[in-house]
Amino acid sequence: LILGGYEYASGSVPAAFRWLLALGGHSGSKARGVELVQDAMMHGKRASTAALALLAVAYGREKMFVYSREMYQHLARFFPRNYLYEMEIAGTYQREGNLGAAVVVSKNIARKHEAGAAGYDRVDATKLYFQIATLLEEHKRPDDAMEFFQKVILQRPEAALHGHSYLRLGEYYRARNEREKARAMYEKARHLPFPEIQKQAARGLRKL
Repeated sequence: LILGGYEYASGSVPAAFRWLLALGGHSGSKARGVELVQDAMMHGKRASTAALALLAVAYGREKMFVYSREMYQHLARFFPRNYLYEMEIAGTYQREGNLGAAVVVSKNIARKHEAGAAGYDRVDATKLYFQIATLLEEHKRPDDAMEFFQKVILQRPEAALHGHSYLRLGEYYRARNEREKARAMYEKARHLPFPEIQKQAARGLRKL
């Protein structure tokens, strides 16, 4: 596992710097590194799950998203209380361009969090809801996105993501010509202690 990680990391260094490593007597091969980690996963007794996690990362870096996802799915079965593996699965779908599947997985995490599933109480709900909202916007589903921006602003304490959510809701209501609702969202954003968000909120109010 250690040798495989070293080989893969050394082989992943940009070509512009690889010669510097060579001068110091260091070299590596990504392919050889993956082979060694695969061997650790298949035949190891104490490091097989660590090898599985490392392979998931390596496959993701190489844009082999199907394989990366398969590794994370195994890990999620081994460690059902660790929501991070499901987050990574959603990330592979997003990087692959399958936004619909990314939304489905992310919503499943949100449902487990809201239901109080073991381990999912540690989910940062503000970040998760904001991530789902932005995925839905990118997926051209603005009405669904606004539902999750609304969930963001109900979380406490207020943070920058609240401000961005107020701004997005303001834009949404302005586009629908619901001027009073838009004004209320911009005013909420304008009173948060974030200068850039305050500027954007003031710009939105001027447009109204």
